[in-house]
Amino acid sequence: MTLPRFLAAAFAATLLPALASSQGPIVSQNMLVGWAASGTSTTPGTIDVQPLFPKCLPDKIRCTSVHLNNMIRWAGGTAYNPADQTVWTSDGNVIEGRLMRSCGLVCKMKATKVLNPLKRPVVSGLAIANWKNRMFQLETYPGMMAIVTYARSGKCWKPIAKCALTLGGNWVAGGLAYDEPRDLLYYTISQATATGGWQNVLMVARANTPCKPFCKIPLKQCFNGMITGLAYDCCTNVLPGTTARGLYATYGNVTQRLFVFDPFKCQIKIDPNCCKKGNRPWRGLAIIPGWKSGRFGKSCSGKPCPNCPLMTAGLAGGDPSLGNSNFRYVLGNAPGGKLAFLFMNGGNCTNGVQLGNFCGLFYPALVPSPFYFGPTVISGMGCLGSAVQPLPIPPIPSLCGRTFCGQFLVLCFKTNPFTIGFSMSNAVSFTVTSS
Repeated sequence: MTLPRFLAAAFAATLLPALASSQGPIVSQNMLVGWAASGTSTTPGTIDVQPLFPKCLPDKIRCTSVHLNNMIRWAGGTAYNPADQTVWTSDGNVIEGRLMRSCGLVCKMKATKVLNPLKRPVVSGLAIANWKNRMFQLETYPGMMAIVTYARSGKCWKPIAKCALTLGGNWVAGGLAYDEPRDLLYYTISQATATGGWQNVLMVARANTPCKPFCKIPLKQCFNGMITGLAYDCCTNVLPGTTARGLYATYGNVTQRLFVFDPFKCQIKIDPNCCKKGNRPWRGLAIIPGWKSGRFGKSCSGKPCPNCPLMTAGLAGGDPSLGNSNFRYVLGNAPGGKLAFLFMNGGNCTNGVQLGNFCGLFYPALVPSPFYFGPTVISGMGCLGSAVQPLPIPPIPSLCGRTFCGQFLVLCFKTNPFTIGFSMSNAVSFTVTSS
């Protein structure tokens, strides 16, 4: 099956009327992001970002006044949701969601804890599964850990499952990450040594049985500390010539990269190098996916369509990340009541070709043959019509880095005398990115 046909099958969905609101990438290249705790219980923390390896560029503060430090070393977590470009953080007791672009608060909820409250358990990690629309929460106190699974409920999340795992000794769990294509969870446990150092162990488990790890790997760390956050990049090939992907472990002020080859066989190797973080220490870690989008041409109105010069196509539903079922094309300021088709093809938009007597240029590549969605009736009246085409991105690694181009054609006709014609939107391209 060819890639365009496969995507057409995977993306097939009913067109829904909606107000067309376009958005774009937050960053052009993948960035680490995490809640950074202050050194006192009275000073709020921040959300900081830092470029991925190997550049090791300085980190920057993105959002301020985020949580107070409850002074438990392993408390805190961070996750990123590409479906709405939000970052989710916890101070150990409360979970908050913020728009990454504006830092505006969208949800504040009390974390659901399942361990013995007399032991002062805290949230120590967060991770989001895009395709399943789930959030995982790591909870711990010395000797025990638990994982709570949430489903999205409005702007927040509701718990739907839980499990617990006895660690023994003074081991605590401190980092959590999700592998979208493999449906796996990575988490770390740490224990202080008698000499003042730390032991760290990486565990791997299936997401549907998160408290039954099938792989345990002692980590040779590049920094003497406990791991406080994990983030997994399912798209970027971190070792050219191999299939290795990057798993990032932070010790707070220092971050180390692991090379993930085949986690089902425990084939994970350690990069001995580290990147330093200059500001406050991270409590939790995630990745903001970088991607690129482009606009090509402009709309035009062909008879007998109404003249709607402001008709515009764009993207919505967050980042085109693997597993993002919320991603979509949108059409705004279109002639209400007419029929819309979205034509797409793999590859970047072309310079445009003239097809027959259409009013403008057609930008998706013609080879192989473009695929399309529709028709749907554009909602609204006059030139205030709108439509949306869902394009859920399946969690398939071969899509990583692939570029696609899409353009709306609007079909119009009148009956006396019978006349048929098309209006055309601008074209929009996007590149599939990591989750």
